[in-house]
Amino acid sequence: MSNATNIVNLLTETKKDKFIDKYIDNCWLQALKQTPFYNNTDDDVFFDGLNRFLFYRPGFRNDIVFGEDNKSIIASRCHAYSLKITDSNDQASLMTRMRDLADSSSANVFAYHPAFVYFEQYLSIMSSTLQTVGLTLAVMFVVTCVFIPQPMIVVIVMVQVVMIVTGIFGFMAHWGLTLSSVTMIHLIMSVGFSVDFCAHVCTAYIVSEEKSREDRARDAIVHASGPIFNGGVSSILGVVMLYFTESYIFQSFFKIMVLVIGFGVLHAVFLIPVVLAYFGPSTYVDLEDRMSQSPTSNSVNPQDALNDPNQTSIKGSAASSVVSNKKKKLSTASSKLSDKEINLQDFLPADHSDVSQFHYKSQE
Repeated sequence: MSNATNIVNLLTETKKDKFIDKYIDNCWLQALKQTPFYNNTDDDVFFDGLNRFLFYRPGFRNDIVFGEDNKSIIASRCHAYSLKITDSNDQASLMTRMRDLADSSSANVFAYHPAFVYFEQYLSIMSSTLQTVGLTLAVMFVVTCVFIPQPMIVVIVMVQVVMIVTGIFGFMAHWGLTLSSVTMIHLIMSVGFSVDFCAHVCTAYIVSEEKSREDRARDAIVHASGPIFNGGVSSILGVVMLYFTESYIFQSFFKIMVLVIGFGVLHAVFLIPVVLAYFGPSTYVDLEDRMSQSPTSNSVNPQDALNDPNQTSIKGSAASSVVSNKKKKLSTASSKLSDKEINLQDFLPADHSDVSQFHYKSQE
């Protein structure tokens, strides 16, 4: 009978929770107490009244598991009803409080609901999301280092990606998206889209042939902003129909895509060029300074200098060497002229008409 008292007290404490309905419950013990069959003076009398009660209320038979002699109860259950909860954090906190109440009770009880298996993810979703997104960023850092071997560019790209993902995290709440396993997958996918936007502008900056940082950043905007806008608009048009579906998975995917494209375009077109104009690497200037200070800059093969478009300081010497070689070829060709006569009269002024004509016959 002590367990019966503990069950009643536990049910009373449960109904004090702010998310539990205070007026509705479904407990066989509470219902038994409201009938004349309840008598806890003796175990035999109690079970006799309980069997009579179950005869008139057969719906409670599934809530009680009797022993072999029908004089003991192996297990039983009582139902408390929660209010409508839509927020995932509130669902997780309710599950935690119910479990704490069960653990604090002297009776051997536990809290259970079929939805608890889904509420479990809400307890660890934040740590799991941060861990997986962090690992994704680490992988993207390695890939960026491989394909963009510029340390400063890699740092700028990764900082912008972190800013884009942080913005998506913040605006999810304003758009009614909660952190769940579904949105976690979409956030991981957004890292790849963010890198795509940032890498286009940074690559255009690297391959630009302008000299100053400002000119190279301006050149990157001219060449990369158009494709970035076109790619963003086409991506949104490809998923816009998902917004009109009733599936939470599809709607959340559409919203995350709109956020990542919006933040990606804003960062790639408006913010990254400004950062590059101040902190971007000045490759061409550094290379010219390095070549002018190199002691072996004059001993470079002219043909190699012509093949390397970046070594502008060597092009002049290489070109002059090629010109001298051409002159040598012309002189050699003139020496090989055979059976050709050179009339010096043709090269003299008109008043030297009395000069004799000299005929020269080259010998092979």
